[in-house]
Amino acid sequence: MQRLEDARQKYDLWIIVIPFLVLAAIGTIMMLRPEDSFLFIDWMKVVIVDKLGGYYMLIGVASVGTLLWLVFSKAGDIKLGNREKPAFSNFSWGALIYTSTMAADILFYAFHEWIYYYQSSALIADGSTKSAVELAYSYPLFHWGITPWSFYILPAVAYAYFMFVRKRNVNKMSDAITLSRNPFLLKAIDVISTVSILISVSVTLTISTPLIPACIADLLGIEMSPMLSIAILLMIAVMFIVAVLYKMKGIQKLAEFNVYGYFLLFAIFIFSFNGLFILEAGISGLGYVMQNFIKMSLSVDPARLSGGFTQDWTTFYWAYWIAWAVATPIFIGKISEGRTIRNTILGGMGAGLLGTMTSFIIFGNFGLANQVAGRIDALAMLEAGKTVESVIISSFNTLPYLSVIVLFVVAFVMMIENASTLDAIILITSEASYLKKHDQDNPSKGMKIYWSLMFVALPIVFILNESKLYSLQTLLIVMGLPMSFILIAVVVSFFRAMRHDEERNEFNNERVALDTEYRLVDIE
Repeated sequence: MQRLEDARQKYDLWIIVIPFLVLAAIGTIMMLRPEDSFLFIDWMKVVIVDKLGGYYMLIGVASVGTLLWLVFSKAGDIKLGNREKPAFSNFSWGALIYTSTMAADILFYAFHEWIYYYQSSALIADGSTKSAVELAYSYPLFHWGITPWSFYILPAVAYAYFMFVRKRNVNKMSDAITLSRNPFLLKAIDVISTVSILISVSVTLTISTPLIPACIADLLGIEMSPMLSIAILLMIAVMFIVAVLYKMKGIQKLAEFNVYGYFLLFAIFIFSFNGLFILEAGISGLGYVMQNFIKMSLSVDPARLSGGFTQDWTTFYWAYWIAWAVATPIFIGKISEGRTIRNTILGGMGAGLLGTMTSFIIFGNFGLANQVAGRIDALAMLEAGKTVESVIISSFNTLPYLSVIVLFVVAFVMMIENASTLDAIILITSEASYLKKHDQDNPSKGMKIYWSLMFVALPIVFILNESKLYSLQTLLIVMGLPMSFILIAVVVSFFRAMRHDEERNEFNNERVALDTEYRLVDIE
């Protein structure tokens, strides 16, 4: 009994135990009743996606608009902390923002997402190949652009404000919510957000990880199998466990090393025979998004024409990023000490966009160029039952002298990318598992290992269960709904805190002015 009482005094058992039980229940049900699980998930998609697609679109527009207001208002001048210089150099800070908040799905989707837009008749007015190509190099830049990054940067600024201006201890989402002091509601928020990030990471690892063993299998000439994917997952787990044990220094070094791997891949693809197409398509894609941003941001497709592209992709992505916006904004907030709100928004958005835009322009347009030139027929391969991973590798193999290097580097960078992202998230969840500040600042190795195993367990279940892509996407959309309400509460709390602090500062300034005036009168 004494040990249990000591645990209650030290640990936040709501965060440690309840998400574990939820995760265990999901994994057990999906293993024992896979068909029923898929039917239930499909029903949830109809209820949430088809009915609330417009809500997600409005959340995206509101997030971008709020960030713009902060940048151009006097609130942008507020400094986050008292440091003379930022805690990290611009390069290290940018590397941490990109690699420690974006798992390897960025590479996975960059290499093949263009295929879905290329074949989507829902968006092609005239059905021409030219229109299909234009959409294929434009929509990825929208789905990984300003709007989704606003879901990270806006709450990150809010967390940083509470941390470094209000001097509050912020390690979980409820720490930045001042709208309610109901303890049960705040605990529920922390549980929901922890479950959300567990499911988000699990889905991300399940979707993106198979490309790594596919590359390795092609290199070694062996068969691709679920067990190989699980072995890769366990290797990644070892990598992020080792990195997170070295705290922020290990995470920083891993992030910087990951950036160098990206630079190598960028160089290989940009100097390939598709280089000119990559650059021209990238410029055209940016122009298309800038010209049609409002239309794309508010396109809900109410008639569900040709399958409802917005519901299948834009709504999925907005919910996907919102579901991820738990630990990642807190991490961005923690590393932004010493910067102004304006600098955090512009610099954080710049680092994120530079990474995602460059990845999709170079990697995505490389595959699209092969399709247009007839070197591969990705659409026909998918329709014939080929896996996405095999299509991506077929595109790599169009580089006869570099394909081996590309396969190796892609597999290695994806492993580092997953490890770099997971160690940042594990650090945040480990800190949130304690009740007292001293313990939060120094989470034990055992706690970090516990969360590492938690983040690996569900992806193994998904892989063994051969979960379908649309089912995993729907899981993210489901988690994105409650998380959107929580994020709204965080942002509203942030604005209330800024307004209160501004009124208090004005009152203090008036008092100082009056005191000075009275002293001058007394002297006279």
